[in-house]
Formats: sequence, structure tokens, C-alpha cells
Amino acid sequence: MREGLISRLETTQNPAILVTGDIMLDMYVWGNVERISPEAPVQVLKIESEEPRPGGAGNVAANLSALGARVSCCGIVGDDANGRLLCRLLGKLRVDTSGMLRDKERPTTVKTRMIAHGQQLLRVDKEETRPPTETIEKKLLERINALLPSCDAVLLSDYGKGTLSDDAIRKIVAASNKNHKPVLVDPARHRSVESYRQCTVLKPNRTEAALAAGMQITDEVSLEAAATRLLDVSKAMCVLVTEGSNGMTVFRKSSEPLHVGGLSRPVYDITGAGDTVLSLLGYVLAGGGTIEEAAEIANVAGSIVVGKLGAAPVTKQEIIRELMSFQHVASHKIKTSDEIAAVCREHRRRKEKIVFTNGCFDLLHVGHIKLFQFAKNNGEVLVVGLNSDASVRKLKGPSRPLLKQTERAYILSALEQIDYIVVFEETTPLKLIKVVKPDVLVKGADYTRDTVVGRDFVESYGGRVELAPLVEGASSSGIMSRIVNNKNIPQKS
Repeated sequence: MREGLISRLETTQNPAILVTGDIMLDMYVWGNVERISPEAPVQVLKIESEEPRPGGAGNVAANLSALGARVSCCGIVGDDANGRLLCRLLGKLRVDTSGMLRDKERPTTVKTRMIAHGQQLLRVDKEETRPPTETIEKKLLERINALLPSCDAVLLSDYGKGTLSDDAIRKIVAASNKNHKPVLVDPARHRSVESYRQCTVLKPNRTEAALAAGMQITDEVSLEAAATRLLDVSKAMCVLVTEGSNGMTVFRKSSEPLHVGGLSRPVYDITGAGDTVLSLLGYVLAGGGTIEEAAEIANVAGSIVVGKLGAAPVTKQEIIRELMSFQHVASHKIKTSDEIAAVCREHRRRKEKIVFTNGCFDLLHVGHIKLFQFAKNNGEVLVVGLNSDASVRKLKGPSRPLLKQTERAYILSALEQIDYIVVFEETTPLKLIKVVKPDVLVKGADYTRDTVVGRDFVESYGGRVELAPLVEGASSSGIMSRIVNNKNIPQKS
């Protein structure tokens, strides 16, 4: 099953997807809290940085672009600086914004999140939720209708922020059906599902499903009853209810419910998880996949994004690696240089101390285990740089390594102390150290601080070098020597 999902992702190439709905600007304000205000019993946030990202339907578009889809956005922003910034951000992500409209009568919707020590302290919303004028709505529908024939699917991200009226939604769904395009809807909490009548996929979360069905959901029986009611009212081809850490369930007429179980991963922030699920459902269906495949893949993507801070895209490579982890122990720990740079940025935002060490780790022994334990005790996140096969040969000769880099990486990934492994091609890890920017650089005590590669760079920004105690007699060369010397000794039968 997992091999089929990986194949589906690998063979889906550049579907054209139209995204419409409430397109917003998400502003992340990162900082530190060290004191309480003398003016009122509130925390004082000392701002360190600010980061704008596309939000709402814009985040759906950003996710699709990260997957390699050809994305067009149709929506409404204000004729203001925030609207112009949002369009520029989407343009940098290779999203077609020719379908965007600027409305002088309303501001761009902005959600500002204040974050310190990896936690949201406060969210401030700037929005105008009244419906657009008839003139603006007519222009928006015209642009959607113009783009419909050339797309493979339509994704409607409805946050109830006023971009789409009930009538506009009905017209978009009808036009999508007329053009034989699947239309997937992430519904607004307080809008009747009748507005989405005859959509292909209706994707409420458990709370939204209970509210829309007008009944409490307390168990699988009541969940199925609520979903059946939503199917009856919406006439959707299927209703997919997301259930947070419990996964998601697909309901269709005349079919048994399909439950996709949740995946156990650390949850840092649920912001944008629904957008991620919608984007993956649309991507897979637009690429010719089934709803079963789409649900399985979207479930994996959702489990990845909750491990990130803020609304952030999930790449196809991340999903494939997670799918592979069901076949290989903890393979999601293995990252490329580009991926580890993004991962480390997330950990730094959470104020987690990053530790780095490196080596060939050809034959794992007790000295290596002690090294990893020592390194992890110096911080929260341990990144291990692993010499590639080519660099091991340059360092140790043509007979090494005994184990290929993929084998060595998977063995390391099974160790609980190690959070991430990155294979590097160079004979020294300096280039990788500059990518990771660790707080602590660890090597064995057979080095001196002056001979540790990367020391000057790490200390230049306040980091430090630590030398791990050696375990006497523990070395890969020693193990190989004992094997050679003992090969002719008769063994007891």
C-alpha cells in the first residue's frame, strides 16, 4: 500500500489547480518574553523578527506550489500595502495571481500571531467580513470562469471572511461540474452545507461536521450519522471528516466508511493543518488518484505540518520520506542540506538548542553511542553529519566504508538520541556546519578545540565547542582488526 502511495506522488506531475476563497496575509511576530509590563499584568514581547506568509486560501496555494502544481489564485484583497505584499509573496511562490482583485472598500484580511519560546501568545485579526459588492463579485466569477477550462481541479477554501457569498459558491460549484472539474471544499463553520451542494469532496473537521449536521458527535456511530446527514444535504460525492490526532474518515453513499488512522508525531502548532490536507486531497485527485489514495497521503502531510511552527508548506519529498519510514526505521530523520536548514530554523524559533557532531560511523560501537549521549545532553536537538561513501574513501582508503551510506544512515536513525542525519560529500563538515549553525559543536576528546573543524565559525556567533570523553579501546579500525585476527581461530561447535 505504501509503495503505491509513493508511486502515486512520484508520478503526479504539475496538475493545474485553481484555488479560490478567503486569501489572507499571515504575519508572524517572533520574539522573547522576559518580564511583565509595569503598566498592566501582561507579558512584554521583545520583537526579534517579523515574517509575512500567505494564509487561508493563500496557504493552500503555497502548499500546492511546493508540491509542484501549477496554481492560480482567484480572490479579493484590499487596495492596500498588505494586499500588494500578499500578491508579491504568492508571485514569488510561482502562483498565478491574475485572478486576484483589489477592493478599495475593504482591507486585506491579516492575522498577526505573536510567538515567543515556540508558543503563540496572542493573535490579532484585521478583517472585514461583509460580502463584496455585486460588481466585485461579478468580476471575481468572471475570472474564475475564464480559468476553469484549463485547470484539473478547483479548491474552495472558505473561512467565512466575506469573499464568497452563498450565491457565488453555488455558481462556482455549478460551473466546475459543468466543466467536469472536481471541486473540493473546506467549509466555513457557520455556513449551511447546502451552499456547497453537489461538490465533489466536502472536508469539515469534526467540530464543523457536528455543527453543520446539528448533532453531537461522541463516537463512531454518531460520526457516521452526522456524515450521512451531510451527504444527504450537500449531495457531495464524499464527505471527509478530519479528526485531528485520530486521523480522518471518508464517507460515501453505498460504501463503508474508510478510516485513516492518525500518525503519532509531536504537535507544535495546528495552524494551517486543514489547508495542508485540502491541498493534498486536491493535488492527488487532480493527478488522477483515488479518494482513498488522497486521504492516506493527506493524512501523512497533516501529521508533518503540525510539527512545524505556523502555516508552512509540506514538500513532496517530506511526504515520501514519511511514507518510507513505515518500511525503514525512523527514515524521516534523514534530511538533505536544504531540508535541514529549514528544520533548524524551526527549532531556533522554538528556542531549542541545536547540537552537531559528525563522522563516518562505519561500524557502530560503544564509543559512538557515548558520543551521541554526550552530544544530546548538551542540547535539545542533535544533528549528525554523516560522511558519504565517496568522502569515506578519500579519508580512509578504497576498502572503506564497509557499509554503504544508506545503511549507515538508517542504523543511526534508529538511535533515540539522534534527531536528524545529513549525508555530506566533502571530506570536512564545514559546509554543513554553516548550514546547521549549531549552538554546540561536539567532537571526541582525541581532538583539541583548536583542531575541531568549524570552531571559528561556531564561536563567531556565540556557540561553543565541547569534547566528548573517549571510551578506551573503542574504534571501528580496532573492531575490524580483531575480526581479521580471529578469522582463523577454530570456533566451538
